[in-house]
Amino acid sequence: MFNYNIFFNYTTYNEWLNYAIGIDDKTALCIEPNGNATVHGTGTVEIFYHDQPVDSYDPFEFEWGYPNYYTMPGMKTAKLTNGWGFNLISQELSNIPDSAIPFNVSYQTVLENLPKTNFVLTANDKFNSFKSSLDTAFTLTNCSSIVIITHNGVNNSDLTNYLSSVNINYSEIILTTEALNNSEYSAILNNSDFIIFSGNDLELFSSLKDNSTQLGNVFNNKINEKTFIFFIGNSGKIAGKNYVDNTDNNSLAAYRGLLQLKDGLGIYNNMIFQPGLFDDDDLSENRTTAVTWGLMRSRGVLGIYSYSDQNLYFDINKMTVEILGKSNNPLIIIDNSTSTYLDSSNVAASGSYPRNSAALVGVTYAMSNDIKYFKLDRHRFSTLTSVEDKSDQKIPNQFYLENNYPNPFNPATTIEFSVPASSENNLVSLKIYDVLGNEVANLVNEQKSPGNYKVNFNAKNLSSGIYFYILRFNNSSITKKMVLLK
Repeated sequence: MFNYNIFFNYTTYNEWLNYAIGIDDKTALCIEPNGNATVHGTGTVEIFYHDQPVDSYDPFEFEWGYPNYYTMPGMKTAKLTNGWGFNLISQELSNIPDSAIPFNVSYQTVLENLPKTNFVLTANDKFNSFKSSLDTAFTLTNCSSIVIITHNGVNNSDLTNYLSSVNINYSEIILTTEALNNSEYSAILNNSDFIIFSGNDLELFSSLKDNSTQLGNVFNNKINEKTFIFFIGNSGKIAGKNYVDNTDNNSLAAYRGLLQLKDGLGIYNNMIFQPGLFDDDDLSENRTTAVTWGLMRSRGVLGIYSYSDQNLYFDINKMTVEILGKSNNPLIIIDNSTSTYLDSSNVAASGSYPRNSAALVGVTYAMSNDIKYFKLDRHRFSTLTSVEDKSDQKIPNQFYLENNYPNPFNPATTIEFSVPASSENNLVSLKIYDVLGNEVANLVNEQKSPGNYKVNFNAKNLSSGIYFYILRFNNSSITKKMVLLK
């Protein structure tokens, strides 16, 4: 289940609501006078709530840009299945089924499973929808030898005709089981510096992970060499360690418990990816369920959806994911690292297996249609300049201050902020204060042009404790907290 309207309506009023609740079909939430709410049925209930005061930094905060830009940095969610209980007064679990699986992800695990190379995921296989992003990828790599990995039955004529028209050298590998030990193909792949996947045979593509084959051995060496990869359409699902299959073959697959978790290439182990989120109404439950159920089954950390107008670029140098070019829709991230329990539905619809419904207790949803990109190592949106088609370069439209990182820190930390385009007097100050309000550091106090900035703060001469940093711009200010641990 994915309730976009709930996300949007939750914060479009001047007053904050205590909860937003989304309920699947064939599912009910029974609420008692004492606040206990229990889930019944085959599907899931999602309860979005505040877990700290709104006037502090709230992971459920909603930020409006101009015009019609918004960012929801993180929405704390109790995503529950049959038998789970949640108290709406205390915001605590009121019933934990015996099937519950405790879940804990360390920050070290996040860092150890970041992307291994730069890559692009496109939302579909229509050439005009990804041509501009392909051009952008070419400018990022200085590639000279492209290889297209495909399979029988795939029409790549639009792609190959374009490459020929702009005098780009390319070769094709028609992948089959036998081709995995083809010496000629292995030589072609070994001499390439840009790899394109085009096709829908995900199991066949994923066989390249096997180092015991000639082609698999070369492919894994190319990943270690950080060769750029461009995934077209559904092929992008295999970029993760796992992917969810059978999303497009049967409109009732998720409802009847027929989704399957399969092994991918492991280029970004933490990720479950699902393209074409709302491209087909008949497949919407399959595609929305794929990410959350996939995260539950794989014990994954990060789920990413994409719309039909979104091509996503993963940059290992900045450790970010961002939308290339224009999109009318938000980037949607599901952060499972904040979950404390996992579970799945144990209730089957008539004549089927249990529904592919997942419980992710404490999972965080984040979304933005602004210029910010998402930091894969910090799991939050950022305002640093993003990589976009040159025709779509943007200057920040918001005055914005990031959380410092790392936090807690010893002795140095980094603070990022943005100065918007719509300003006459760009006098900016960034100062550090102790808990008594004493100024302990003056990091910035000067005119700043519109753009994105990064400041390093070294607290080697300060004692351990809580400090506050305040960014002031014209008549506005933002305050955030940092913790120094020595």
